[in-house]
Amino acid sequence: MHNIGNLEPILQGYFSVSEDKFEFSDKSCFVKGLSGSSLSFIVAAMHGSSGKPTMLVFNEKEEAAYAFSDISTLLGMDRVFFFPSSYKRSIQFNQILSEAIIQRTDVLNLLRQMGDGENQKTVIVTYSDALFEKIPLRNILKENILTISKGERISTDFITEVLFEYGFER
Repeated sequence: MHNIGNLEPILQGYFSVSEDKFEFSDKSCFVKGLSGSSLSFIVAAMHGSSGKPTMLVFNEKEEAAYAFSDISTLLGMDRVFFFPSSYKRSIQFNQILSEAIIQRTDVLNLLRQMGDGENQKTVIVTYSDALFEKIPLRNILKENILTISKGERISTDFITEVLFEYGFER
């Protein structure tokens, strides 16, 4: 059984932590019987202790958004990332949200560039609908990135041609 004794001094006075509320497997930890923001406090207290990134998967977008807000407040925005669905409500509605695509790309880039060190101490918050979306393979994503440096001169015809190749329309 894992030792959760280091949580008790931090959480003392807020709620009690008992071994029977935790279920551990090789790479996962399941917590039951919590309410409100108590999970966020536990994640913050345990943050970085494993040396690996932490992913929290919720059933609904709203649950994930509340947890993301709480954990970001406790740990800071530079350590907590939200991995949303690209679609407004569900894939069925087919309304893509550009800000969600940016958030997804940020998380994927973080995971792609992740090595040892500080990036390992990140928390990714998501929900089931977001995980069901397909993402491009790492090598395909790498091949299809157009990198433009500040001060570099590129013709608009070239950019237009590249965007058409990527499937964009006028």
